[in-house]
Amino acid sequence: MPQGHPLADRVSLRWTDLVGEAFLLSHSEPSDEVRNFLFDRIRPQGRAPVIVEHNVSLPTIFRMVRAGQGLSLCLESALADSAQGLECREVIGAHGPELVPASACWLPNTKIPRSAVSSASCGENTVWR
Repeated sequence: MPQGHPLADRVSLRWTDLVGEAFLLSHSEPSDEVRNFLFDRIRPQGRAPVIVEHNVSLPTIFRMVRAGQGLSLCLESALADSAQGLECREVIGAHGPELVPASACWLPNTKIPRSAVSSASCGENTVWR
């Protein structure tokens, strides 16, 4: 969320806090998984999520968030070079912190063994598909 957003003063958020907020998604990201994830979390709160998709890169989505056009879900690692002007908060679900679905893949000819990308570098709850 952008700095100064009304929810930025909270340490963590619940899905009920996010009802009515616009979520910005990039077509270049795994938007189907994230869109379904948002529907599964927001719809039980009584409303469908507000999802706005753009055919732009993730850094452009971050610029749009900074400009107050909406919020975005992302992995912390995606913010390494883009966090200035943004506030990041953990979202707490019914069973604790929420994990956004993510995937990793590479071309078969790429010399990156699966063991090189360990669950230690991606978090202990990594699921490989």
